[in-house]
Amino acid sequence: MSKNITGALISCLLLLYSAASFGFSDASSKQLQLVGEARFKFLFWDIYDSKLFTASGAFNSQLPLTQQLPLKLKIDYLRDIEAADLVDNTIDQWRKIGLSQQVIDAHQALISDLWPNIGKNDQLAIVLDEQGSQFYYNGEAIGEQLSTEFGVDFVSIWLAENTTEPKLRSKLINAQSD
Repeated sequence: MSKNITGALISCLLLLYSAASFGFSDASSKQLQLVGEARFKFLFWDIYDSKLFTASGAFNSQLPLTQQLPLKLKIDYLRDIEAADLVDNTIDQWRKIGLSQQVIDAHQALISDLWPNIGKNDQLAIVLDEQGSQFYYNGEAIGEQLSTEFGVDFVSIWLAENTTEPKLRSKLINAQSD
C-alpha cells in the first residue's frame, strides 16, 4: 500500500515538474513584487491602469531589461478596445521607439491573431523571463510562449527611455526623481 502511495506521489511531483518546465504559470508570476503603477489617459478619457512587477520590487533604469527578468506588466482596461486598434497602436509605438520594420513585421504576425477584443474591466498581462514570454488575458494564458526578445520589445513600449509616455514610465518604474 505504501508503495502505491509513494508511486502516486512521485507521479504527481513529476507531472507538476513537467508542467512547470513547459511554460509559465500566471500563479508563479504572483511571486513578483509591485514596482509601480500608472494610469494612461488620452485627452480626458481614462484608457487603462498599468502595473509593473519584478522579483525584487525594484527597477534599475541603468540596467538592460534582460538583466531585470523575470518581470510582469499588467494592464487593466477601463474602456473597450478593438483588437485591430490594439495591434495598430502597438505597432505605432514600436515604430516610435525605433524597432526595425523587419522586427515589427515579425511581431505583428504574432499579435494579430493572438489578441482578443478588449472590453472594459478586461486585463492583458505579459510575464517574461530568460526562457520566454507569455501573454495572459483575464488571468488565462493565451497563445503559445513567445521569445524573451519579443517580450522585451513589447514591454519596451512602456519601459524604454525613449517611450512616448515618459511620465507613465516614471510611475511604473517608481523613479525617485519625479
